[in-house]
Amino acid sequence: MSLPPVDQLFVCYIPTLDLRRIDKDTTPYISKLLEDYSWSEMTNLPESHLVQTLVTGTPPHVHGFSQVKLKESEAPFKLTAADKIPDWLSTTYQCFVHLFTGSFDLAAVPHRRRRLMELKRTKYMTTEQAIDLIAPHAPTIFNIVGKGRSRWIYCRKYHKLKNFIPGLFAPDNRLELFEIYALDVTSHWNLDHPKIMKNLYRKIDSLVQDLHQKAKQNNFAFLLLSDHGQEPVKGTIDIKKKLNHSKIPKNEYLFFVHAVQARFWFFTDRARKEITAMLSAIPNGQVLSYKDLHNYNMKFPDNRYGDTFFLTEPGYIMFPNDFYHPLANLFLGLDRQQYRRIWSPHQKGYHGYLPSNDCEKGFMLITNDHFKLKKNMNILDFAPSVLELLGYRKSDKMQGQSVIEEKVSVDK
Repeated sequence: MSLPPVDQLFVCYIPTLDLRRIDKDTTPYISKLLEDYSWSEMTNLPESHLVQTLVTGTPPHVHGFSQVKLKESEAPFKLTAADKIPDWLSTTYQCFVHLFTGSFDLAAVPHRRRRLMELKRTKYMTTEQAIDLIAPHAPTIFNIVGKGRSRWIYCRKYHKLKNFIPGLFAPDNRLELFEIYALDVTSHWNLDHPKIMKNLYRKIDSLVQDLHQKAKQNNFAFLLLSDHGQEPVKGTIDIKKKLNHSKIPKNEYLFFVHAVQARFWFFTDRARKEITAMLSAIPNGQVLSYKDLHNYNMKFPDNRYGDTFFLTEPGYIMFPNDFYHPLANLFLGLDRQQYRRIWSPHQKGYHGYLPSNDCEKGFMLITNDHFKLKKNMNILDFAPSVLELLGYRKSDKMQGQSVIEEKVSVDK
């Protein structure tokens, strides 16, 4: 039996809102919501950027966005003249181009590696660009509801959050998703600073209260969503240094290093054998094949997204990685939320580890007396749940199931 749909739905999406940091002293309003309303604990994927999975209800091997992918058209053994340019020089040039034009992503990846990669990222695009890029692979909740009747609002600057509130809850929209990315950014650089984090969570709690009250005033159903927390960083692994010390020629393998996940492609058996052995000997991490990732709902059909993966244990990150460049770090440090990176350039908190770890637990809460949520959910279940609340059928590609249930009786 289908559920009676709500007329309008507001999703307050706060990445890094960590269940372990919610308490009656720091976040009294959110704590009361968790006591009074139905909520579900969310199981995650071993990915740091999850929004594509959230809005499509499909895993990365379906929607196709998982950092980088090996190009089929390039010949990795064939070196070009540009490949001989020192990495520090090519990345510095790319950082300047990116600063003034914003024309491409991953400026800190040298040309000799970057030319072999097909970028599968949407992080620095506008929400409209991201929807348009994702939709041909898997329709998003915004495509199904309709672009004229739905909106994805994004804010990464905490000091600007209050400015967004007057423009929210548009009467013509059936769905609004407000992504408050500011908590994620600030936590990356201040998770080791208890006073800053406590103050930030108090401000987030006040913001959630304002949004919930305004949702009620405008007759919007209200969902509170977080897809992960963050783990304090206690150590770093310099995997690039280890690779530089190996005697394997650089055209025999390709790599891409994220903070918590490095992926490798091998073009000779020698490179595969020696580098895999090197990775296996590194403490505080583990080696997985792309087929091993099938156990975590990342069922890539081949090795173009990576042949071998190195994943760090919670509390450890790889640094330097392919997102770090001294010039870019200095520029990003001008942001008041990230100023500490100027003198301490690696993150203080991170996520994207294997989903069994506590920092990867998310949650979804609904403040409605007519509905309840199943106790546990998968990240793939978010999109089908949103669509069922609004009275839409999920797309054929969506692999999750709705966790929305109608209450038999009203408890409050």
